[in-house]
Amino acid sequence: MKVENYMEILASILADIIVTEALLPHFETRPRGLFPYKLHPGLRYINLDKFKLLKTIDQRENVIGFIGRLEEDKGVIDFIKISQLISLKTRKHGLNARFYIVGSGRLDKVVRSITAKMSDKGMDIKFYGFIENDLLPTLLNETKILILPYKSPAEGIPTVVLEAFACGVPVIAYDTGLIKSVVINELTGFVVPINNYKAIVNLVVQLLSHRELLMNISRIQRKFAEEFLSYEKALERYEVLFTRLWG
Repeated sequence: MKVENYMEILASILADIIVTEALLPHFETRPRGLFPYKLHPGLRYINLDKFKLLKTIDQRENVIGFIGRLEEDKGVIDFIKISQLISLKTRKHGLNARFYIVGSGRLDKVVRSITAKMSDKGMDIKFYGFIENDLLPTLLNETKILILPYKSPAEGIPTVVLEAFACGVPVIAYDTGLIKSVVINELTGFVVPINNYKAIVNLVVQLLSHRELLMNISRIQRKFAEEFLSYEKALERYEVLFTRLWG
C-alpha cells in the first residue's frame, strides 16, 4: 500500500467529518460516529478568465493529447498504444493526427524513450514532460481531443477534465471512478470500458470526421463550465454545504 493510502486511512480515523468527491473503500470501515460528507462536484471551480476559448474547435488542427501523471494507473502507456492505432487509422481516412504527452512521474524515462522511437519512425508525437499550469490554456486551445485512460477506481474528477471543458476540448476517458459523472456520452465527451482501445480509436475517427458533433460537444462543455465551474458558483455551493453541516 502506498504512503498516501496510509495517510488517508489515518485522516479518516482522526476526522470528525470527511469532505470528499469519492467515498473510498477504507472510509466505509470508519470508526463509529464518523460522518462522511460527499462533496458535490460543483464545489470545484476553474479560473474561467484563464481557461477559456481562444480558438473554436474547428479552428484547431487534429491534435490529440494526454495530460496526467506518468504512472501506471493514469494509463499513459495505454495512450501511447492507442495513439499508434489512431495514427494508422486516421491516415487511411485522410485525417492525419498529431499527438502529445504532458506530465511527469516514475514512467518519465520510459515514455520519453518510447515517444522518441515513435517519432524517429515518422509518427508525429511530442513528449513535453512537465509544463507549468499557466501554459495549459494555450495548449488546450490547440487540442481537438483529450484522451485520458485513467484506470484507478478511486479516481475523482481530475482538474484537467474541468480545464478541458472550459477550453471546449472533448474528452474520451475510461469508465472508472467519478469521471463519468461529468464526462457524459455525446454531451461532454465519451467514456469507454477500460482497455477498449478499439472503441477509443473509432470514437476519434468519428469525431474528426463529423465536425458538427465535435463543435456541439465543445459548446456544451463551455456552457457547463460557465454554469457550474465559476468561482461565484462554487461559493454558492460552499454556502449550501456549510449550512447543511453546521446550520
